[in-house]
Amino acid sequence: MIQSLATRTDLSWRIYEETDIRTTVTSAAERGGYRDEPIANEPFFIPARVEALHKHWTELGKASGVPERWEDESDTTFLKPLLQAHSIEPDGQIVMVEGHKLILTSEQSSEADRVYREWRKKYDWEASYLKDHPPTPMAWHPVSTS
Repeated sequence: MIQSLATRTDLSWRIYEETDIRTTVTSAAERGGYRDEPIANEPFFIPARVEALHKHWTELGKASGVPERWEDESDTTFLKPLLQAHSIEPDGQIVMVEGHKLILTSEQSSEADRVYREWRKKYDWEASYLKDHPPTPMAWHPVSTS
């Protein structure tokens, strides 16, 4: 999972935000206990790899030009992968390849499209409501100028 996320070229900002993938990845890294407690016999360096991925995502989020969560561009702007994907040929030569992409059957693809259309309709409605009726900040009160 971590290798896939570190090399993906099809992870949009909207998917990154809506799925809250950081929590899932952190849970995988902390499966042995607390964050600072090492996982016994860990052969894959998962905590260090998760740390590098989090740092990469944080730096990407601070860069200019990152679309806001409600903007349409968040669907079409993709996160830069942390690592370049590669494969090893039978002769031992390393070949750079396009990052890992999700491959679905036609049934899975049509179901994913249907679920996405339903989610997008609800999301657009909620976003338009909040744009027209912004919430009042809690614990805010006008300051007297006198």
